[in-house]
Amino acid sequence: MQKLINGKVREILLVFGMFFAVTIYAVIASRLADVSFFSILPASVSIFVAFFAYFKDCASNGKYQFLCILLLAIDLILIVYNSVNRNLPFTNVDWLGFDGYAKDALSRSDGIFEIFGNSMDFFTACMAIIYKMFGANVTIVYFYILPLSFVLAHYLYKTIFLITNSRKRSILFSVAALLMPVNFIFSLSVLREIPIQCVSVISLYYFINYMIGKNRKGLIRAFLFAALAALMHSGMIAILLVYLYVLAQKKMFKNVKMIRISTFIFAGALVLLMSLPIFSSLIKRFDIGSGLDGITESVNTQNSHLVTLNATTNYVNDVPTDMLGLISSLPYRIIMFVISPLPWQINNISTLIAFFADAIFRYYIVFRVVRIMFSLSKYSAENREIIETVFMAVVLFDLIFCLGTTNYGTAMRHRAKMLPFELVLLSIPMVGDKYKKTEELSRMNKNVIMEKNDE
Repeated sequence: MQKLINGKVREILLVFGMFFAVTIYAVIASRLADVSFFSILPASVSIFVAFFAYFKDCASNGKYQFLCILLLAIDLILIVYNSVNRNLPFTNVDWLGFDGYAKDALSRSDGIFEIFGNSMDFFTACMAIIYKMFGANVTIVYFYILPLSFVLAHYLYKTIFLITNSRKRSILFSVAALLMPVNFIFSLSVLREIPIQCVSVISLYYFINYMIGKNRKGLIRAFLFAALAALMHSGMIAILLVYLYVLAQKKMFKNVKMIRISTFIFAGALVLLMSLPIFSSLIKRFDIGSGLDGITESVNTQNSHLVTLNATTNYVNDVPTDMLGLISSLPYRIIMFVISPLPWQINNISTLIAFFADAIFRYYIVFRVVRIMFSLSKYSAENREIIETVFMAVVLFDLIFCLGTTNYGTAMRHRAKMLPFELVLLSIPMVGDKYKKTEELSRMNKNVIMEKNDE
């Protein structure tokens, strides 16, 4: 009884302590950033709530908990700095575009629902709503992006634990999502990458939950969050397409290996779909109203524009003249989109920073993913299906984005959108005795794991 009372007292003290810390931080941050205290108070509360949700995930490892506390302290300092100065690497002036689009949507809307209809995408609509509530000041938005990075880490932990039943791996790769340099900086910036990552990994968690336990509510949530990602950037429709394909494969191709015949059927169906005018309403990156030639024309326009500007980060300079030329250039485009900049492309200090902050991690990611795919037949049928689903989403995403990306400055930002999916692949142990034991334990405790993750 005494222990129960002591536990309740500690919880009450923790809540009061957290409330005090949030209030003090909001007061200091609002003064330094020159914004209203009430405009960032909800954001400050969200930061601490999201952080403690993830902090509990790391309860089994004191070192990682200390690292998380240190990371939070750095985040709280740098979010104030960057909201005022806006000069951290990789952020450039991209925030200006989103700020302008959000203000334009707000000026043309009388109510909240009109904002969604007048906005460029769901991200700018959310920005416009924040402006409507607290005033059109982009500084405020910075504080609302940061908590999403901890929500991302929390659901990445849950997803990896659902697959591997390993707390160590779940903590390691979810912490990696917070610490990887590009992701760390994006969480302190007004960019779409962290919000997109957040809703995408939540959708993946619920989809895998469905694959394992046939949870139909989870399936609905998976499609809902994947749709939110697509509403933030139309290229993220890759996730929805793969989900639909996996469901169709389960129903119609039960006796066919997913990565083989049925994959070619899926690719053929996509080609037919892309030839229809209706496809233009699904992916707005290209003008598909004129069929496949619309893609070629759009890519040619982008390439020609960058060549004219003599962009220093270009990796595509030869403009394809037709669809056959575009298809033949795809292997090179997709490779460069995934791993650039390469060592011999380093020609200035910015590229050098990009190489060490992002590219060297890409080499390891690609190496590990390729190794897993070559060992695919050695995994259990259930885990093989999960691996194939995540892998197809990554590949289709890369294929869509490599068509409209010709320089590694843009590629770094775009490929970050799919980083959580890649980390899920990396978290899966290579086939071996250790993995077989983990897999066996996962099967034995599957029901327990799913119950805990649904709480």
